[in-house]
Amino acid sequence: MATPEGLSYPEVKSALNDVIQAALYCPRPSGFSEVNLTFELVVGCDGLVASIEASDTGGAPESYVECVSDVIEKADFPAHDMEDGMPLTYPVNVAW
Repeated sequence: MATPEGLSYPEVKSALNDVIQAALYCPRPSGFSEVNLTFELVVGCDGLVASIEASDTGGAPESYVECVSDVIEKADFPAHDMEDGMPLTYPVNVAW
């Protein structure tokens, strides 16, 4: 009996690195010199982001969190063998 392996670290890193630079186009929140966010996402077996939630926003405005969430949702992961999706935690730290 084989257990599903999901995505490898290099596959996850590559998919997220391909999109995260676009988050720099999200408008800088007023009064912030840095923002540290943590996202919990589930990548469906088809490689698409099935769900995303900011679990820690450090007080960043909702509009900024939504913008970065929208960017991360566009990540193109490879298909994998975990039927119920693969959960990931993704920290995003931005400084201006």
